[in-house]
Amino acid sequence: MPPLGITQPFSWTKWTLTFTLFCFSASTVIAEQSIVPAVADNDASPKWTVLLPAEDHLVFRGRIGLNQGDLGPGGAAYPGPALIFGLAILTHAIISQSRQDSLNKENEANANKVLQPYKEGISLLKYSEVMEQAVALAKQKDRITVAANGTVPPNSTWRIESKPVFLMAQNERGLILDNTITLYGDNPDQAVFSGVVRVVSDSVSDTAELPGHWLADGNQELKAATTFMLSRSLQMALARAGHLPNVVIESTQKTVRYLEGGVERMERATVLHETCDRAEIVNLRGWFMSVPLARLEERQASHPLCKAASHPTTPDAKPNQQVVATSS
Repeated sequence: MPPLGITQPFSWTKWTLTFTLFCFSASTVIAEQSIVPAVADNDASPKWTVLLPAEDHLVFRGRIGLNQGDLGPGGAAYPGPALIFGLAILTHAIISQSRQDSLNKENEANANKVLQPYKEGISLLKYSEVMEQAVALAKQKDRITVAANGTVPPNSTWRIESKPVFLMAQNERGLILDNTITLYGDNPDQAVFSGVVRVVSDSVSDTAELPGHWLADGNQELKAATTFMLSRSLQMALARAGHLPNVVIESTQKTVRYLEGGVERMERATVLHETCDRAEIVNLRGWFMSVPLARLEERQASHPLCKAASHPTTPDAKPNQQVVATSS
């Protein structure tokens, strides 16, 4: 310890190391807390109610590029005395936050331009209708009721709060759903699951005509994609809460490569479930994700899951389309 009245020199190396360790520990805690243990289910088939928002529409935004919004480290030099240093840090933080907020708004406005050709089609999508179709696709209509006007049926004590946001990739070849889901059981004040579930759609072929691909035949593809993604997010949340099969096939983390709008991305994650062309994972931020796997041709040639998928048992299954496996 330095003598009284003498300030120990500030070490950026020590500060960076400490901050890095803190972030790593925080991400680990978030991931652990997001994986909710299976809850005791006194009713073999509890009745769930999806609470609809006041406005019956789906929220769409343009996907902001991964390299946007990053101002990079500040280049300011700070004076030596501790008080001046602290004030300088605070002042710079306020200025940096203001710059970041302004940049975020600009990036969002630019990103949302991709939605211009889709505005009319999006306006025709009703949250209640898509949710009803999502519940049917998940084969959970006997267990899940979509509440009209926030009215909870008398025989339902289990509630689902779902706040989906759909993101359109800038190349228009894919959608990303970020659904904030909270599940409440017998205790209305204690959630049995709370977290973000991200579902990435299959990528549209680079030869497809856009925006016609999504909007043709009365928004057929746009409806199908949003329904599938919403359905899958609900299934994942229910599985994590212990009300659908929840099997972790790998307990160690690995690098998962997947496609987002035809562009390969990577996540360091734990694999929860996997088929030939899609994986369900939990990443380092504690987000649950369903992603279409990259390098599918390589997997189809060698992976045992792909050999089984080459002979689908569902009559209307299409090539490379995942068959939704659920339990009623």
